[in-house]
Amino acid sequence: QMEQIKRDIRKRYPDKIDNYFYDIIIHIGDNYDHSEHMLKVLQNYQDQKLKINHMFELVETLFEYKIDKKDICVVGSASMALRGLRKNNDIDIILRKSIREKYFSQEAQNLSKNIELVSQNWFFCDDNITDDDIVENEKYHDVCCGYKFVDLELLKKRKENSVKKKDPPDVVLIEKYSAS
Repeated sequence: QMEQIKRDIRKRYPDKIDNYFYDIIIHIGDNYDHSEHMLKVLQNYQDQKLKINHMFELVETLFEYKIDKKDICVVGSASMALRGLRKNNDIDIILRKSIREKYFSQEAQNLSKNIELVSQNWFFCDDNITDDDIVENEKYHDVCCGYKFVDLELLKKRKENSVKKKDPPDVVLIEKYSAS
């Protein structure tokens, strides 16, 4: 049945697309094992391309919770991984306040195995910079593949005011990166 659906779709487009070839329009697994394999290949490719672990999980999680990527900003070590400074073990995000108030609490919560919605007011060291400011204002984030990643200087300031043991070495990495 799947083979017939693919043939029907492919018949519609050869004369409408320049340089058409057989799999340009649709490629789908013929069975569960093939689909599962392709999912793993695509996940691995996406993670390697961005140098960030769990990006595919972020995409899936946002889809599951019906959160638009324009309403979040990735904070924490994933922002460092994007720049090749170190590997991330999870992905922390902040969320636009209007959406957070509607669907989530102010407290940190795991949205999936490796995706965490951090506590509201992530940048606690300056009351003048809100989560909304970070999500909305380009001076507080960079964009890669359509996703916002917190600016390294902001991340450094946040880590300088943290009591976590992992943060002082991260500050050194960010300083070295910024100096180069």
